[in-house]
Amino acid sequence: MKAILAISIILILLTSSGSLYFSINALQTIRKEGSNIVTAVQSLPGSQKNNRTDALTAEQIIQSRTITLINGIYYDESKRVSELLLAIDANESGPEIDLYIDTGGGQTGYAFTIIDTFHMIDSPVNVHVIGRCRSAGAMILVGATGKKTSAPYAAIAPHFNLPTAEHPYTEHHHNLQRFQRLWKENTNLPKNWYPVTLDAGDRMWYLTPEQALEYSIIDEIRKQQFEQGSGGNG
Repeated sequence: MKAILAISIILILLTSSGSLYFSINALQTIRKEGSNIVTAVQSLPGSQKNNRTDALTAEQIIQSRTITLINGIYYDESKRVSELLLAIDANESGPEIDLYIDTGGGQTGYAFTIIDTFHMIDSPVNVHVIGRCRSAGAMILVGATGKKTSAPYAAIAPHFNLPTAEHPYTEHHHNLQRFQRLWKENTNLPKNWYPVTLDAGDRMWYLTPEQALEYSIIDEIRKQQFEQGSGGNG
């Protein structure tokens, strides 16, 4: 099963670069090499260091087990991040994966695509905030299956603005239920922040890392400590 998934994911990543020839060669190479994605990608045409390609980028991500999400959370970005998570886990299941996030937000459904992928793989996913983490980005942060950390000057902003559902079998009701569960199960937000619907207003709370730590949105503030005179201005 892992071998089939590995082949499928690397083909998706390669096909997205727009080269059918490259994808056919990828399939032939992976069949020959077995389920080792990295070995297969290394032997593909154009993957040498002096000829960087999308395949080499995918190879480096798989080896480093590190993904960056610095964009709006919509279809393309949720697809890219989910595919990379699956590919990394298919290549080696178990060790942690690090996701660095800086985003102004996006759509709730696409945030859940990434969060659900966290739960479909065996490797824990650590989420690290750099810059800002608003709205749908904050959802991904609290949905981490590993550690949740923030840089010392980051801005973290939960955003509650879901419409109220008219009856329990609508998409709005489903989104409302899972959104509220996500926050209640993974954080310690003040009770007066609920409900999460527009009935209470369109609300976004900009938090410092210290405030996010207090509310269990993150587990740790990461700050590099330098000896006096070894860093700073100039």
